[in-house]
Amino acid sequence: MDDLRGCRVHLRHASGERWASLGLSLRDDIDVGRFLVYSAHFLCEIDGLDEIAASYCLENWESGVISGATFAFRRLKQPLKRLLISELRGRLQSQDMDVLAQAAMIGVSTLSGQEVRRDELPGWTHDVEMRTNDSIKPVASRAH
Repeated sequence: MDDLRGCRVHLRHASGERWASLGLSLRDDIDVGRFLVYSAHFLCEIDGLDEIAASYCLENWESGVISGATFAFRRLKQPLKRLLISELRGRLQSQDMDVLAQAAMIGVSTLSGQEVRRDELPGWTHDVEMRTNDSIKPVASRAH
């Protein structure tokens, strides 16, 4: 994560087939460009599990991340910060865009040190790993 404090959010569906993983950190330099940028070692591997999801490209999936992150900043009453994305992986259906939004909300709230109230995703659980200078530490695990 480019030597920044960041986190990785994993969400898993009870069926075992669907899951998502989002690695991100926050940057204060939002005024110098795009809201969402990718690290030098960005990993994007999303397996679309239905015909529509299989046709999605990065821009489709990142729309869920952007939606969830901007929602979290509004709920936290904090100014926007730039998201540096290091990982976007999963096995998702087209109906699962809200899973990526949820991952972004969890990541932003974790990195901001505050909880964001969000809708539950029935059947989904999540856990969060904090990352600082290449060390990883689990911090939370929760059912939705």
